[in-house]
Amino acid sequence: MPATVAGHGQRLDKVKARKRIYVPLYTEQVVKQPFFKGLKRVWEEEVKPDEENSLFLMDVDAYEYGTMSLSQVLNNPAKSMGHGFVLAMLLTNDAALQECELR
Repeated sequence: MPATVAGHGQRLDKVKARKRIYVPLYTEQVVKQPFFKGLKRVWEEEVKPDEENSLFLMDVDAYEYGTMSLSQVLNNPAKSMGHGFVLAMLLTNDAALQECELR
């Protein structure tokens, strides 16, 4: 069922709602949290510089997305997209963020 944007009466499909509501609101709040700042530090200092290191983000709405890009995950209405994917976009500064209406 399409989401309705509060106060605007617009009906959005799942992908448009992700881009306009879910990702922007989650991003706006999560980047302020101390845990995210610590996660970002671990990513930048310990994981990213060493190709042999990995960071696994566990999420109820996560799935192995294989060769899909994060943009393809964002734009896939057939699959759920949890917080872990947004965190991955933020940590890697992925181009999928540019598709969203960040504030």
